Amino acid sequence: MTEDDDAPRTFRALLRDGGRPLAALLFLALFVKLLCVAAALSDDPLARLATSDSRYYLERAAGLAGRVDDPLAAEPYHMPPLYPQFLARVPGALDGSFGGVMVVQALGGVVLLAGTWLVARRRLSRHAALVACALTLLYAPLTFFETKLLGDSLAACGFVLLVAIGDALAVRASAARGFGTGLLTGGLALLRPQALLLAPVLALWAGRRSRPAGVSLLLGAALAVAPATLHNLQTGGGLVLVSDNGGVNLWLANTGPLSGTFATHDEAFGDIARQAEAASALAQRETGRRLSAGEVSDWFARAALSAVLDDPLRFLQRVGLRARALLETFETGIVAIPEVEMRLVPPLGVLVLPFGVLLALAGASLALGLPRRLRARPALPALALAGMVALTALVFFHYSRFRLPVVPLLAILAAAPLDRLAERPAPARWLLALLAAASLAALSWWPGPHRSTTLANGWTSVADARLALAHDPDDVARAQRDVERALAVDGGFARALLLDARIDLMLLRFDACDARLDELERFAGDVTAVMEQRVALSVHPHPGNTHRDEARARALLDDLRLRALDDPALAERLVFLESMLPPR
Repeated sequence: MTEDDDAPRTFRALLRDGGRPLAALLFLALFVKLLCVAAALSDDPLARLATSDSRYYLERAAGLAGRVDDPLAAEPYHMPPLYPQFLARVPGALDGSFGGVMVVQALGGVVLLAGTWLVARRRLSRHAALVACALTLLYAPLTFFETKLLGDSLAACGFVLLVAIGDALAVRASAARGFGTGLLTGGLALLRPQALLLAPVLALWAGRRSRPAGVSLLLGAALAVAPATLHNLQTGGGLVLVSDNGGVNLWLANTGPLSGTFATHDEAFGDIARQAEAASALAQRETGRRLSAGEVSDWFARAALSAVLDDPLRFLQRVGLRARALLETFETGIVAIPEVEMRLVPPLGVLVLPFGVLLALAGASLALGLPRRLRARPALPALALAGMVALTALVFFHYSRFRLPVVPLLAILAAAPLDRLAERPAPARWLLALLAAASLAALSWWPGPHRSTTLANGWTSVADARLALAHDPDDVARAQRDVERALAVDGGFARALLLDARIDLMLLRFDACDARLDELERFAGDVTAVMEQRVALSVHPHPGNTHRDEARARALLDDLRLRALDDPALAERLVFLESMLPPR
């Protein structure tokens, strides 16, 4: 074995090769991650309250565990089905105690680092591979998302292991290894359906080494997704391989407001619990006939394609915004907002590597030239993974959590110059590397148009969670400060203004509440939440409420009842508001 290729061949030998430095790094990582779990449960209200996607997954998990009757159990999967099955098996998750889920996901984060070592060590020297693992650990969002009830951290772990298994398949392409690779690919598709794109690419790659390996890879992937596909067929969804929200997301991405991340004109599509029903109603209204879930998804996909063809320049503008969002160091999100929530978890402060620095180092490494040993290793599995992440962002929209799988790959590139130094690259290469790093860093720190909205949404979500969990006036005061932070970055952010009006009403500041609602009604119009808050002000019985208006409340309630036909939660809230009015 030469110095240029000193890596062991088996996983076990590769891990042993890491020795005490790798073991120390993994133990340190576990310690930091568990500290972050404890801090998140203590200080981040959104870590203790399930919202949006997390709430959807928990409701599906409760149905799987037989805790509740799940009306969606007999429906096609609208969201990937594997994460609810995971939640249903973690003790405490269905009782509102999320620490167990976070600990399991933190362990998955340690496995991700071990997988990063396996991939890096085949391509780099021992020291460079350790640096790659350290850089991966220092990227805080990987640890942050382990505290969220979302499947992305587990998926990122699985994708890194997929690249490691691809290396093993390249060493010896057998049917058994191909089948295992296919099973993992299909399993990942049950967390992130876009992983299905990898199956034919990897199968063709494996097939060039061994036809049985390529065929068995496809069989493994098909076997993994078969239960989901059969469920969708049996429940009237048509031929939907995993979940049916792909067409809806494509339509939202290419017909909604211009943005690099998720945005919608229709509030119903922003609520994952109502999205499938809203999508079905719209598609059936447009076609004039009843549609299966698969046909609904197909209709939205065709509508999205039509929008792209009708205005290709606007589509290219969207793609440009998404590319900026994908590359920027700002961590964008809508369900989980790292730029805001990471400030609430102090131990994350020791994980100091911004995405822009990692991207700049990786770009510099490519410009400097990769070391011979890295160039000699199979690149297609890693390139396919990076392509999947980029394609998803450019065609749909970008969230910070969607790029987690490529972070270990960027870290490996960033560490490669440590080995390249021995090859004495030409001075011109160093200049090119410096220019590449500076250009990518500048591009990454270039503010995107969605930054203020993302920050305002994040602080508003934190404030909303504080109110939902409030036990005393101090919690309300903290929520008010969070709303003030939101309005400081985006003074016209409707959710923050609405929450501010709600807090004013809770604190019996009726004039301030009325002023906020007037402001919202001027530019937001008849948004359901604004109308509902106006009713709450109009029926509040406090003697000091000079804005009590029974007639106005009844008129708004008549409109809201129609909207509540498709929103059971709204219907329940309206019953309470109506109870505060005198009988007619």
